[in-house]
Amino acid sequence: MKKNLLAVLIIISNVVAQAQLFYNKGASIYSNPGSIIKIQGSFSNNLSGNLNNNGLMVIDSSYINNKTAISTGNGIYDVYVNWVNSGTFKRDTSTVNLKGTIQLIKGDSVTRFYNLNLLGIGVKKQELNSEVNNKLNLSINELATQQDTMFLKNGNTSSLLGSFAFGSEGFISNLDTGAFVRLTNSNNSYYYPMGNNSGTSLFRPIEITPNGSNLNEYAVSFYNFNATVKTYSVNSKAPELCLVNNKFFHQVGRLVGNTSIDLNVGYLKNVDGNFNTIGNWKSVNTEWNDITNVTYTNTIGSYDANKRLNWSNFSNLPYSLASSKPVINSVNGNTLVCNGASINYSVNLNPSFNYDWSVTGGIFNNNDSTSNSVNVSYLGFGTHTLQLLVTDLSSNCVSDAFTEAITVGQGPTAGFTTTTSGGLYQSNSPINILDQSINATGWNYDFGNNSTNTNQNTSTIYYTPGEFTITQIVSDSFGCTDTLRAIIKIETIDDMPNVFSPNNDGTNDIFEFNCNGCVDYTIDITNRWGSLVYTGNKGSAFWDGTNGTGEALSDGTYFYILKLKYKETEKIKKGFIQLIK
Repeated sequence: MKKNLLAVLIIISNVVAQAQLFYNKGASIYSNPGSIIKIQGSFSNNLSGNLNNNGLMVIDSSYINNKTAISTGNGIYDVYVNWVNSGTFKRDTSTVNLKGTIQLIKGDSVTRFYNLNLLGIGVKKQELNSEVNNKLNLSINELATQQDTMFLKNGNTSSLLGSFAFGSEGFISNLDTGAFVRLTNSNNSYYYPMGNNSGTSLFRPIEITPNGSNLNEYAVSFYNFNATVKTYSVNSKAPELCLVNNKFFHQVGRLVGNTSIDLNVGYLKNVDGNFNTIGNWKSVNTEWNDITNVTYTNTIGSYDANKRLNWSNFSNLPYSLASSKPVINSVNGNTLVCNGASINYSVNLNPSFNYDWSVTGGIFNNNDSTSNSVNVSYLGFGTHTLQLLVTDLSSNCVSDAFTEAITVGQGPTAGFTTTTSGGLYQSNSPINILDQSINATGWNYDFGNNSTNTNQNTSTIYYTPGEFTITQIVSDSFGCTDTLRAIIKIETIDDMPNVFSPNNDGTNDIFEFNCNGCVDYTIDITNRWGSLVYTGNKGSAFWDGTNGTGEALSDGTYFYILKLKYKETEKIKKGFIQLIK
């Protein structure tokens, strides 16, 4: 069976072939699948011409589809110069291969390609909006949308093809209002290979990941120059930013849908600089603002990238890489401190930052004020200032000064006295503790006898003789403390007898007592009229009921004054005694 290479339905008088031009004056041209039409020159479809191409149509020059003309079919177009469509081009499942060098896509009608392949080596330029409904293949070429937009209407992430090897990428460029728009219908990553050969050739991709599978369209533009040129001054920035990229910027918009995105902006640290966030130009404030919560990734091929998760504000199109100031939200360490105390201060920031601490009223121990942790000793009470500046060495961005007021308390001074009734510190007798501290608001006593107390003034009882340490710890409202310890000596004086009978019957004939722990004592005994009848001391015998001349005294009540001498103190005990014979 013979295969038709070319099948045409044509009225010969309406076709003119001259001067490298195939001119259809209104005829219907049909090509079978597998057939080849090769035109050495341009093809011009005019008037009501109807081209139904289902084979391969090779056009050495330009494809021209003029007004009222119609092109249909599932065939392939190899075009080496320009694609000009001012009529009706029905894409069906056709493929257009632009195989020349510098080629234009132009005309009066938007061409809705099914497959568009940018082959050959050269720039393909748009002079009107265009769209691709299946696959767009950039190969290694530049698609220059110029002032117009290329729409890729296939939501499959593989609908965009090309060579994206580092340094030899196919890319899409634009001028002022130009853009590349992709339809999305999944939460996969969509690649925007944006670049520009204006001035210094630059390729800086963007990746958009919708946070849902609803139908959306996102537009991206790339500008290979300082944003200030388009009135987005890089020097006009919110206080949280210290630097806005002055080499290039992008515009990102959402044309259809309402789904938020993960926005990933690509760059090269070793060429563009080190950035830690993304800025968005707010026209209301006429300044760049930090979109915040940006993290560094390297997921766009070989490019560094800054990513912002779940971004949904598309009211402002310009985006630029930026560096935010390091933020010091707080410093770890006490702000109410005690005079003379050494306090540790630290911040939970990147340890590779440069830290610059300063302090008034104190000194840095070990002279270390450049790390993220310091130790400060305060030298005087009052209100002092601790200040910290942090520099991000990768961007040279310096934080705002973080200032903390440090209040240094004067501190309390411990002090107390002890008293007892009768002046004797003896067992089984209450010992009173009277506070004499200064600037104290809290008290804690340890009496050394397994008992404690937190009252300001208090008392205790010792049930055995010996030396005991009373410890007073006082505190103030800052938590500052002071401690005082005092040793108290508890004596035991046996109960003084109050009756004796000096009748020489061998029982209770002498007035005597024990002085445990005393080094000496004196005792004076008087009658009830105050006359001295006996004086004795530790070296003398006890009273036998006689006066100084040895005369026995009569029955009655007598009074004594006992003066006790201890190693460090003296005490007095007074009482009475009944003399009965």
